[in-house]
Amino acid sequence: MDDVITGSDDVETALEIRFQLDKMMSRRGLKLRKWASNCSKVLDDIPPEDLAIRDSEEVSLDPMASVKTLGLTWLPKPDVLRFQFNIPELEEDIKLLKRQILLVIATLFDPLGLLRAAITTAKIFMQRLWTLQDEKGGKLEWDQPLPSTVGEV
Repeated sequence: MDDVITGSDDVETALEIRFQLDKMMSRRGLKLRKWASNCSKVLDDIPPEDLAIRDSEEVSLDPMASVKTLGLTWLPKPDVLRFQFNIPELEEDIKLLKRQILLVIATLFDPLGLLRAAITTAKIFMQRLWTLQDEKGGKLEWDQPLPSTVGEV
């Protein structure tokens, strides 16, 4: 394990979680590094070199500073998780293939299940592509161009 995401509803519980994590890791001879929190009180006694986002004299140098963990980007100040997906743009003369669609769907990583509905929709779309047939009524193969109607509403 190299990343931990957790939280609490109050500072005392957050401090207790931090203490327990630190204690558990130190028993194994390990030290957690790069702490981040959206509550400065939780980080008060953490050395600056162990902070994932360093502030200078209580003034944040970057209000949108982020921490990347478990394939996600977390912005502590607004307490927001961001997901980043790279969906390639298609050129007008390039035909879309099943292989290209599956490649994009396979890059969707959601360890917390927050995007489950969108990812399930994408997988159902991929399943429907399996029912497509070519001009001769045969199975549409991986590298055969999809009909131009695919993706239309």
